[in-house]
Amino acid sequence: MAEDGSLEEIRKKRLQEMQQSQSQQKQQEMQQQRDYVLMQLLQPDAKARLARIALVKPEKARMVEDIILQAARSGALREKVDEHYLKGLLEKVADQEEKTTVVIKRRTFFDDEDDEDFSDL
Repeated sequence: MAEDGSLEEIRKKRLQEMQQSQSQQKQQEMQQQRDYVLMQLLQPDAKARLARIALVKPEKARMVEDIILQAARSGALREKVDEHYLKGLLEKVADQEEKTTVVIKRRTFFDDEDDEDFSDL
């Protein structure tokens, strides 16, 4: 009986590993298809700029890629994306991002003459 339980655990574990492996493989295939389509849509200079951006800010590059792919699906792109068009998309994404502002409030202490005066020491 104990062997059946451990055998069942091994089977479940193996099944889970296989499902995880298949999921990873599907994600890799989808990423390869995405990269291939982007290669077809981008001119070399735009592709190089987007690659440099992806090194520094991958989430921003991903957003720009999504915009390009969506435009291609809807038929809004008539020609390959050049660097000028890519700059415009980057500006649009930068405007959409939340601007973080830091406000520093410093406490002010009023200099009253009633305070102790240590200058006479």
